[in-house]
Parts: sequence; structure tokens; C-alpha cells
Amino acid sequence: MPLYVLACLRSAGFKNGVRADERSFCYSQFKCLPLTQLLQLVYPDLYRVDTLTDENGLKEEDDNGAEMLVPQPDKLQLSFERITAVGLYLLDLGDILYLYVCRGIHQMILERIFGVNRLQDVDETMTELPERDNEESERLRLFISWLNGLKAYPAPIQIIREDSKSRHLFVQHMVEDRLDGSFSYFEFLQHLKQQSK
Repeated sequence: MPLYVLACLRSAGFKNGVRADERSFCYSQFKCLPLTQLLQLVYPDLYRVDTLTDENGLKEEDDNGAEMLVPQPDKLQLSFERITAVGLYLLDLGDILYLYVCRGIHQMILERIFGVNRLQDVDETMTELPERDNEESERLRLFISWLNGLKAYPAPIQIIREDSKSRHLFVQHMVEDRLDGSFSYFEFLQHLKQQSK
């Protein structure tokens, strides 16, 4: 419960320096969204997706009735302690998916998923991943397709490179870290403990 309270306090509805229309939109989402979608918006799902495997995959049927294995990566805590410098991470907010490309990601992963050799060449304006003929690309697209299949409508993908100006869109959701002078999750728990005495 304290984790969700901290996450709500970090949302646009309660932060300083937020425009009135953004604050109003946040309040309307809090008021109108179904509980499961609201929880995902407040505390999104984070997955590492550059190491997807079929191990522990979920058996599903495709449109033709053929069996397929959907990768099931572990959900990670929303903290940079869980982010490595060489990873590729998917943050699912319900209505949008952020694909965060770390600065040290291996060239082979860039080539197999995006078809480029350098981080700077990853196109941040694409809203769908290119269809590449390799296992890494197919697993990632299958996992994203499976996530979208659980939603009322498919969520677009926004690519965010670690070196880009839009990095803050990903960083602001790292709820368990100290951000913009606010408490980290551990500090927030200590603060609550002191206030309850």
C-alpha cells in the first residue's frame, strides 16, 4: 500500500510544476479508470526484453491454431537498481509501451531488433518494431503482441534511447528511486514510520 501511495504522489496530479490540463487529466484518470488499469498506470510493469527465452513460456494458439510459446520475463521493481547498462527494457503503462534502450546495449541486439549498428541510429519516432527474421525480434514482437492482446485496445510503442531528450518519460516512472527531491521508497517508509510515532 505505501508503494502505491508514493507512486500516486509522484503522478502529475500531485507534482509541482505541472500544467493545469495535465493535472486535470490525471485526476480524471484516477476517477474513471478501472482499478487494474489505474494500478498499472500508477505502478507500471517493467520487463527486461533483450534476454527473452522460450523457457517458462506461456503456450498459446496463433490465428491458424498452431501452438506458440510466448516469453514470460520477470516483472522488475521500478528502480534503476534493476536496470543494467547493457539492457533493453519494456515499461507497460497500459495505454502506452516505452521501450528503453540502454547506452551499452550490444550491437548484435541493436542489429537483430532494430536493423541498425549504433544506438544513435535507433529511430525514436517508430511506433511499431520492424519485422526482422530472427528469434530475438520474433520473441519481442510476440511478447508485445501478447501484452496488447490483454488490453481493450493495443498500446503504441515509444522508443526511448538512454541518450535522448525523452529519457525523462521513462525515468519519472522509477517510483522506488529518489527523484526530483522526493523520497525514495525506503525513505518514504522511514518517514511514515516516524510520523506514526
